[in-house]
Amino acid sequence: MLLWRFLLPGSRLFAWLVGANASAFAIWALDKHQARKGGWRVPERALHTMAVLGAAPASLAAMSILRHKTQKRFFTTFYSILLVLQLAIGLFLLFPPAR
Repeated sequence: MLLWRFLLPGSRLFAWLVGANASAFAIWALDKHQARKGGWRVPERALHTMAVLGAAPASLAAMSILRHKTQKRFFTTFYSILLVLQLAIGLFLLFPPAR
């Protein structure tokens, strides 16, 4: 029942996560493109903010697939920890502790 409410299509959380992660991946791709051509770059603070707001999965995927910012140890460490925290929060929401 909770899975239906929080994660299946039609829920606000599902819409938020899909939108945030799709947007984050697109912005990472734009930043990589701009890095290659020497154009305007997306501020790192914006990338971090998107990850904190639920897009850690797409941020890590983009880093790996696009091979972008993989040399920056902070990015890989921070986003990995953030992903674990977001998964833990998701599991807590889906399966709250018994009282």
